[in-house]
This record gives sequence, structure tokens and C-alpha cells, in this order.
Amino acid sequence: MQIKEKQVRKFLSKKIQQLNNIVADLDSLVTEIGSEYYRVSIFGSARIKKGTNDYTQVYDLAKKLAQNKTDIVTGGGPGLMEAANSGAKDGSSDSKSFGLHIDLPFETTPNDHLDITYHHKKFSSRLDEFMRISHAVIVTPGGIGTILELLYTWQLIQVNHISSRPIILVGEMWDGLIDWMRSEPLNKKLIDKTDFNNIEIVQNVDEVIALLQPHINKFYKNNFVLTLSLLDKLISCGVKTFVYSSSAATYGDPGLKKCNESDVPRPISAYGGSKLMMEMLCFLERAPNLRLLKSFRIFPFVFCYNLFYFVKSFFFFLQIC
Repeated sequence: MQIKEKQVRKFLSKKIQQLNNIVADLDSLVTEIGSEYYRVSIFGSARIKKGTNDYTQVYDLAKKLAQNKTDIVTGGGPGLMEAANSGAKDGSSDSKSFGLHIDLPFETTPNDHLDITYHHKKFSSRLDEFMRISHAVIVTPGGIGTILELLYTWQLIQVNHISSRPIILVGEMWDGLIDWMRSEPLNKKLIDKTDFNNIEIVQNVDEVIALLQPHINKFYKNNFVLTLSLLDKLISCGVKTFVYSSSAATYGDPGLKKCNESDVPRPISAYGGSKLMMEMLCFLERAPNLRLLKSFRIFPFVFCYNLFYFVKSFFFFLQIC
């Protein structure tokens, strides 16, 4: 009986490992698809109440970020997570308020300020979701969970498992932690000076905005200016076929509604507007220089919700190339 149990345990462990590898591959694929808006994860305590200085500061921060074309991602719970999601909702109707919820004794239900909610059973999958959908991380006052989220982000950047991104610590409470990291691990050569390149400590909302603004600008610049430069270079090199990876965001917010090429584009975000502008410039100004020019509008739900449609879209993309 014990032998059979060991065999079953070994078999299940192997299958779990295989599934983890598949999930990691899919995770990398979804990460490459990108997002409409620049996204920031805000980590912070679930125990800090409305009316406190920390709550108000996080609310104001998320509101200003949302007004600056930025999605807000939190754990979807109470406290500073609620402050961030509430600020995002009040800041802009275009930006999205995300909640990555997990059931805890004091976080049984998500807060009421979420546009999109993802439910997780384990902290590990929740942490990976934060990393997958965010471009930057802001760490506000918090306890063990917040410190875990900070160190997880920091460590993945260190080993190049995720792309480099800003980690902004807000508040005086983080000074001691960073001082200790420099005086102990760094002095003992357990980490490198370069490991601090992504770390910034600030004390107020305006400092956070000032640090993130160049990254936000670069995010939207990539969708237009750099693509235009690439197109000019392709033409100068004699490339005859160009397939432009556009987005369903050019139609606004179609959700799961079927869209046709004859539908009039009505982008509601800066991302969608930049994609549509690039399409127009390609076809109107540079199309005469190309024998074939096609635009491929990608719908996010194709990749996220239905593997069949993902495969179908992939082969369609190969055909038009």
C-alpha cells in the first residue's frame, strides 16, 4: 500500500511540474501581448483605515496616475488597496482598476472599486499575475505581505525573470529596510550595487509622478514614433511586405462584441488612438512605397480566454505574412 502511495505521489508531482512549466510558457506569451494603458501595481496594507494620512495619500496617488493614462493594479482588498482602486475609479473612466483577489481571514471579498477582478487561490499565482500585467511597482506602508511583494519583484528583476521596471517605495518606513540592505547584504557582497538601480524612495505623490512620467511617456511613444521610424527603415531597405500589429483598441471598447473591418474606429484611450494614427499614416503616406501592407488588429480576449481562437489567429497571422 505504501509503495502505491509513493508511486501516485511521484506521478502527481511530475504532472504538477509539467503543468507549472506549461503555465510559465503561457505566462511569457501573455506578457508579450501587452496592454492598452501603462499599468502600475500598488502594494500596501489591508489594515490602514479610511481617513488616515496614508489612505488619503494612496487615494490621491492612484487618482493622479489614472488621470495620467495609467491603469491601477492592487490585491483588490481593503485598506490601502481600496484607497488605490477608489482613486483610480474617481480619476478616470478610461483607465482600469484591477484587483487580484485572494481569500484571507480579513479579506473575504474584493472591494467595491474594481473594473476587473482576478481570483487566486495561492499567493504564488497572485504574485506572478502582478508581475505579468504591471509595468511598474509602487510600495506603500504595509506589513509582511507588502514586504513579500516588494522582495519578490526585486528578486525577479535581479535574476532577469521579469523585465526591468521602477520600484518606488513611498514613506519613511522604508528607509530603515534599504539602509539595512546596504549595510548588511551589500557590505558582505551578497548583492551588488546594481541591484539598487530600480529602487527609489520618495515621500509624496508628486515625487512618484515625476519618477514615473518618463516611463509612461516612453510607453506611448513606442506605439507611434518608434514604429514610424521602423517603417521608414524597412522601406529604405527595400522591404516589400509589412504587417502592422494593431489592436482592437482602435474600435474603443468592444468587449466580446464581434467587430467588422467596416466598423468605424472610435478609440477611447491614448493607446488605441496611437494605433489608429499609425494605421492611417501607414496606408495614406507610406503605402505607395510598399507592394503589400496589412494591419492585424489583435483582440485581447482571443489570447486570454480561448485557446482555439488563439491558435486560429496565429495561423491567420502566418497566412497574411
